[in-house]
Amino acid sequence: MITLPGIDDLKWITQSLATLDLILCREWEDRYYSYDSKWADHEEMASMRNGCGDDWFILFDGRGFAGIKGLAHESPAARDPNLVGHIRRVLPGELAEFANEPAFHWDSTSFCYWRLPGDAVWSEAPEQVSAETGAEEFLGILANPATGYLQFASEYYERDLHPSVIDHILSHRPLTPELISYLNPGIGMDEIREDLEQVRYPAR
Repeated sequence: MITLPGIDDLKWITQSLATLDLILCREWEDRYYSYDSKWADHEEMASMRNGCGDDWFILFDGRGFAGIKGLAHESPAARDPNLVGHIRRVLPGELAEFANEPAFHWDSTSFCYWRLPGDAVWSEAPEQVSAETGAEEFLGILANPATGYLQFASEYYERDLHPSVIDHILSHRPLTPELISYLNPGIGMDEIREDLEQVRYPAR
């Protein structure tokens, strides 16, 4: 089982990944990582879509629990016709709405994680090695975001970013004109302010 950070740290990390992506890539459709702090009343949602059929969605509930639903479409688990039914049976009642949210495309699923308030670790379904579910490949960046995003940016954006820039945003330090220009010379704070508010990343 992949070792994921706690809920608060995971929210922080996914906000950071979305912030990096929204600066580097101004077209939402071309971004991997997104974050919606206004998903619903008392709910926030992080997501990853790679454009090749793989994705994950993370629901952060204001009552203190979270759920992760993901699809690695080439994994063995994705071909299990009984998987979604099994996941829905084992998910705690608090996550009933999460387990039936149409926007998360539950008909295409290969892994699921959840954590309730007071839980020491994440629970997982199906309980098998993450290589069989694809979780290791697509959630690994959440366990090691600094190194993971450097590698991702090099491969996807063909940018060799300085580690200090990644650390700056992973630490949620305020953005500066110099940092924005380094990531994307064609934009300034005015162009990204609305997106930052959606992510709830500190602009200043």
